[in-house]
Amino acid sequence: MKSKKKKLLESLVNRRAKLLENHVLGLGVLPSSKLMKMKWNPVTQATPLREQESPMENDIISELKNILATWETKEYPSDKARWQEYYKDIQNVVNKFAGA
Repeated sequence: MKSKKKKLLESLVNRRAKLLENHVLGLGVLPSSKLMKMKWNPVTQATPLREQESPMENDIISELKNILATWETKEYPSDKARWQEYYKDIQNVVNKFAGA
């Protein structure tokens, strides 16, 4: 009579052998080869999709364009005054659209 350890070992060996036969461990033919092939390849034949912009996004972009135009023409007495004004302008845009 075989001991429990030998029976367990034999059952594990048999299980592993069955798995190998069925290609579960990655040997032989992979399961993906049995799947139906796609007729359309999204990587090579993809057409770029353009997301539809929301009205709020358009408003934010317009606001930022206006600020940039202002920054290009405005004269600042010092670098400190410049960055403080930039900060104030950005903070105003955030406050305007954060509650919207």
